Amino acid sequence: MIDEGVPEEEANLYGEGIRRGGSLVAARLDDDRVARAQSILQAHAVNADERRASYVE
Repeated sequence: MIDEGVPEEEANLYGEGIRRGGSLVAARLDDDRVARAQSILQAHAVNADERRASYVE
């Protein structure tokens, strides 16, 4: 992920989420499908800040 431009701290957070049983979704879409995909994903996404805080507790 870092090679694709994701900041290291964020990539580490995603990696920890996967190690703890979570999933990561990435997709390449035509421009006319982006809004729908974002809507679907946001409806089921976790709050990254809350998740990060739970990992350091």
